[in-house]
Amino acid sequence: MSCRRRLWILMAVLGMTCLSTASAALSAKSPAYAVMGERLQTLNHQILADRSRLSGVAEQYLSSGDLSEEDFNWLKITAEKYGLQPRRRGDENFFKALLSRIDAVPPSLALAQGWLEYGWLLPKNSAEATPRSGAARMLPPEDMHAWVHALNTEDRYAAFRRLREDLRRRHKPLTAKALAPALEPITSEGPRYTARINTVIHRLRLDRWDPKT
Repeated sequence: MSCRRRLWILMAVLGMTCLSTASAALSAKSPAYAVMGERLQTLNHQILADRSRLSGVAEQYLSSGDLSEEDFNWLKITAEKYGLQPRRRGDENFFKALLSRIDAVPPSLALAQGWLEYGWLLPKNSAEATPRSGAARMLPPEDMHAWVHALNTEDRYAAFRRLREDLRRRHKPLTAKALAPALEPITSEGPRYTARINTVIHRLRLDRWDPKT
């Protein structure tokens, strides 16, 4: 059994009591969270810039059937990055599918998932919760980027992307509270997982890095 799987099981067993106690031992002002939150903000800016460019490329191509060499090469690289390829010329569904993948992930949601995945555990024979490493573990940029990229590309997160796309269509903000329920199918916890994510976000004030809507 993988370490990640054991962590999931342990966190499920410890439940909300462990979560409440452990998060109380953390500082919401942790510099590790500040750095990671700011990095996720920067990543979202980059993703949204690509989304804006894709919207313009799609509009031009679907209306005229023509693209500049620069836009064609950018589109090819971007589509490969997100695991998609057009099946035919003028494939409108391809652009819709690619747009559903190139979109922001609330930093608070990514950080809360990281908290639960890499987590803070109750030490043996101790009444107080402390981080496994003794200090907040800061994920390197490549790990955070990979985490967001997984949400945007992997099949198991398809429900997350569908919900995000629906929120976009209805002009609703992409908040962690709105999107977290779409992650329930990948866990064995159901609505309890959403509650745990919301608790982590609230206790560590992780939503301070989310867009203000």
